[in-house]
Amino acid sequence: MPTVSPKIATVMIVVGTALAYWLAGLAGLSLTLAEGQISPLWPSTGVALFCLVQWGWRATPGVFAGALLTTIAFGGPALVVVLNALGNTASSVVAWRLLKLVGFRPQFDRIRDAVALIVLGGIVAVSLSATLGTTSMLVADALPPVGYWTTWTIWLAGDAMGVLMTTPVLFALWHWRPRLLGSQTRHTEAAVLLTCTVGAAVLGTETSIGILFPTVIPLVWAAVRFEVLGAATCALLISVLVTLAAIEGGGPFADKSVMATMITLQVYNGSLALIALLLSTAITERNKAQEAVEETCEVLATALTRLSEETGLGKRTLAAIHRATTAAPDADPGLEQAIASALSGNGRSAPVNPGASASVVRVGVIDDRRPRRTAEDPPRRTRA
Repeated sequence: MPTVSPKIATVMIVVGTALAYWLAGLAGLSLTLAEGQISPLWPSTGVALFCLVQWGWRATPGVFAGALLTTIAFGGPALVVVLNALGNTASSVVAWRLLKLVGFRPQFDRIRDAVALIVLGGIVAVSLSATLGTTSMLVADALPPVGYWTTWTIWLAGDAMGVLMTTPVLFALWHWRPRLLGSQTRHTEAAVLLTCTVGAAVLGTETSIGILFPTVIPLVWAAVRFEVLGAATCALLISVLVTLAAIEGGGPFADKSVMATMITLQVYNGSLALIALLLSTAITERNKAQEAVEETCEVLATALTRLSEETGLGKRTLAAIHRATTAAPDADPGLEQAIASALSGNGRSAPVNPGASASVVRVGVIDDRRPRRTAEDPPRRTRA
């Protein structure tokens, strides 16, 4: 295959980042609650952070160019446009460097990765863009002093939602794991899940009941069955649908002021993002640990089987090892099953439940039913 030169690759990264940022910015501008208001969900922030994590400094010019084009589309004095673009770029770079400093992994297979994105990317870094953007509007007389902190808070919340809603989806798609949708049954389940997600959002926003908590049900389902990809996608979909309902003033947002609607919407979106990210990351971490235990047990079972074949280690000796292992107060179920698999002679281990008891692992494997000695039993006599 022909290789792309580093210069061409850099140009492609810059152009692609700028285009993606600009398109995400246009989508964010379409979600403003009122004319001239700040969007409650700014996906461009998440796009910028994703590009910086993936391609590093080469994506920085693209982030600035995209931010500049988006700010021009929003309108305002030239000073505000330039400072907003600089603030958005600086906050994304700070978020990227902080995440790199703490060893962030975009696979989200550790709880610490989710916490790092929430705290460093969704709170600390975005406060920089909110401060620069709001201050520039104040200096340019585009914002009255009395509205400074209100605008700052809304700006911060919109950028934070962009990081927490958009970035996990992009990372999950980039680090796609085919096993999540590896069968026709899983495809069908995913389609049903998306249908239920849309239905729950419509039920909560387009009816007179005006209840939003049923949307958590498909969110938990997505996290359990499809990990970060499913949960983050459902959370983003629900957030967009609920934001559109807030713009129209339907459901729980009927007869509310713009500020009351913004507060309700941001509290809901924030709760949704935290549930989706933390729960799905915890489940991914658990699944990874279980896969590692199963692989280790298979390797150990194969090694014990070969040892038995090459050294003449009989099943009675292995049974004695198994009894000694299971008699320990802190016996490892994975080690027990590996020895049990070697005793069965197949060299393979069944899927392991890390919490399984020793009695479950031993069923149908060891025929030696002799009672075990306990601490209370008298010591055996030995020959002089």
